[in-house]
Amino acid sequence: ESNVSTFKVEMLEVADILQSADADSLVIIDELGRGTSTIDGMSIAAAVCSHLVKSSRCVTLMATHYTALVEYLSGFPSVQTSCMETQLQQSDGSYSNTFKLRNGILGEESYGIRLARMFRLPKELCDRAEIIRKQISDQSEFSESMIAKRAFQRRKLLLL
Repeated sequence: ESNVSTFKVEMLEVADILQSADADSLVIIDELGRGTSTIDGMSIAAAVCSHLVKSSRCVTLMATHYTALVEYLSGFPSVQTSCMETQLQQSDGSYSNTFKLRNGILGEESYGIRLARMFRLPKELCDRAEIIRKQISDQSEFSESMIAKRAFQRRKLLLL
C-alpha cells in the first residue's frame, strides 16, 4: 500500500534497532538480509550482528538460513550458535520433518536441494544444483576455508 519494498522496511527497522539497542536490550532478528542478494544480505547481517555484539553488547537472538553467516559469527567469543537439526521422513508420497534444537552449526549444507529431490524435481537438475552450490561456496569469501582461517586468526589474537 505504501509502495515500499520489504528490504527498505527491513533496513528502516534495523536502523531503529541499532540506534536504540543497549546492554539492557533483547534483540530478536529473523532472516535479516533475505530481501536482497545473498552476498549483500549476508554481509549486512554480519555487519549488524558484529555491531550488536561489539557496540551495543545486547543479548541478540538471530534466526538465519545463512550457514556461512553462522560460521562467521561463531568466531566471536561471546556468540553461541545453535541450530535446528532436521530429520526428514517420507512415506506414501508425503513427508514430515522432526526438529531438534542443538548447539553448534548445522552440518547439512544441501538441505534445500535434498528437499527439491523429495519434491521430484528432475535428478539432472538437482545434480547440477549441487555442482553450482559447491562452485559458489568455494569461491565465496564465506567459504569454509576462509571462515576457518579468520576464526583461527581471531582466536590467536584473543589468546595473545
